[in-house]
Amino acid sequence: GYRHGQVIGSTNSKAEYPTSRPISPADFNAIIYHSVGLKPEDTIRDNAGRPVHLSQGGKVPSEMI
Repeated sequence: GYRHGQVIGSTNSKAEYPTSRPISPADFNAIIYHSVGLKPEDTIRDNAGRPVHLSQGGKVPSEMI
């Protein structure tokens, strides 16, 4: 499971941008795939049969697991 109720990283004083431990869109996708039991590094096939990476290099933050 995931650890709940925690903050990962920090922002500037106005919360405009991350100052440490930013989470990318690919990381966010990896979190979602991991939560439904898929490996973020797996590939699937599109309608043309080409391989497509699920999370495009995203990683699940180790602080969450």
